[in-house]
Amino acid sequence: DTDGVCSPLPSWNVPPPDWGGQEAPPACGSPPEREEPPRRGRRLQRIYEGGSPGRFFADDLPPYVNILVHDSHGPECDLNYTTPVTVIGAAGYPADGTSAYRKRQMSCGVAIVRFVFFTTDKPEYTDPSITAQMQVKIDCAMSKFIEADTCENLLDARSDHIFGFPRLSGCRFLGNEARLILSTRLKPNTRYDITFKMLNPNGQYTASENSFHLTTEYYQLMVIEGTKSPVDMTHTIYNTKNWEHLSPEQYRFDWERQRGYITGFSWKPETGSWFPDAGYQENRFRFEIQTWGIMAAGRDSMYYKIRFIAYPTNLWKFKLNGVSKQPGDECDWSPGPRLSTTQCDFYSFQGVSSREVNGFEITLRGSELENIKEEFTIRADNPDFGLNIYWTATSYRYDAGGTMFEPYTILLNSPVPVIGEATGKVAAWEISAVNQEQWLQLEFRPGNTLIGSIEEVAGILVIIPPDNFELVASARPQVPDEEFNALPCSQWPSADREAVV
Repeated sequence: DTDGVCSPLPSWNVPPPDWGGQEAPPACGSPPEREEPPRRGRRLQRIYEGGSPGRFFADDLPPYVNILVHDSHGPECDLNYTTPVTVIGAAGYPADGTSAYRKRQMSCGVAIVRFVFFTTDKPEYTDPSITAQMQVKIDCAMSKFIEADTCENLLDARSDHIFGFPRLSGCRFLGNEARLILSTRLKPNTRYDITFKMLNPNGQYTASENSFHLTTEYYQLMVIEGTKSPVDMTHTIYNTKNWEHLSPEQYRFDWERQRGYITGFSWKPETGSWFPDAGYQENRFRFEIQTWGIMAAGRDSMYYKIRFIAYPTNLWKFKLNGVSKQPGDECDWSPGPRLSTTQCDFYSFQGVSSREVNGFEITLRGSELENIKEEFTIRADNPDFGLNIYWTATSYRYDAGGTMFEPYTILLNSPVPVIGEATGKVAAWEISAVNQEQWLQLEFRPGNTLIGSIEEVAGILVIIPPDNFELVASARPQVPDEEFNALPCSQWPSADREAVV
């Protein structure tokens, strides 16, 4: 510029400068360059190097992904996220109060992602001469895994095989790559679903740019089969805290509008109103949401919605008294006073057929929402089987054509549990004589999934023997043979075995 004057780049902490009604000078510097997806040719060559031709998943059953969170994940997610909440205009910097969620990687471009793949009948799956451990490897172009050497961000793993998902030996999450190392083998001709907590790319990208490869392998030995070409994931949109792509004029407008978004999503079950049993009808799910800023209805020809999605998206289907809900049906809900002017409708999101419902949306119809904390209760049946996974809530603006702008997603503070029926049997024993001390081998399905955690106990598993059996308190339960799944329990308290039930 000629006079050495330029306008500062947008920053989320400070209001825009006042140029006295004149046009703002050019911006100082340049906004961050858009990250380009890596070229895939050489990475594909490395994936299949040494493999024989035809090591690909079947063309009619290729791997795919289910992901319904579109907001970007970038450094702006950790700007002004502290607690307590302060609003624009108050003393000090504004703060949206999302610190508890951000520290646990549960908001702002954090997605629940379900990968699905189908093994074929390749003989390597059952070759007894191979002794190496099997692994599933996922290589993403843009999305990232939360880095860890443990499995706490693997939220769910299931299979349509009678033996379920193979026993995990370990997990490795590093940047764009994930490895699930298995103690037992994948089965041929079987469907597998694995669900992770992941980070969306930093920026706005198409689904083809944000792609992935998936392979099944023998660790450091060979690729069994994999994707033939990159598989699309999902498109991403600048999250509502990302202002760096705006011009100074757009930035000023958004600052004055104080763009709002959801900042809290809590599960608040009420004793006597909510029950965890599978198939329980007309259950009452009570939630609390918090918002920051102003979410106004109809302002600037744009409207606000908050989208709620139940997971796994292919399994949680909303019903009431056994009757399936249809897309567009009004929610059976009881909103708090500050949500009384909003409209709640059931929706069908990707993961189920277009005639089934796996979530709902709240649309602003009346007065604006500004820095609220409010509860609502929705009535629905529990699924007919055990589930235990987080839900998501996404606030966003949309125009008359339904295009999404400024999304911000937050995970429910805890999973919604549904307890399935536990089944099992005594699979093996040593002797049949009475009054003899021996080891028994149990085979069972607990009826639910306990989500792993490195910060707290994931859950408690209770096994109660028949009255005519007496547990030996000094004998700690043992790990079964390698071909069976072992319980990932960190403690077996002897005091529990000594207790009289």
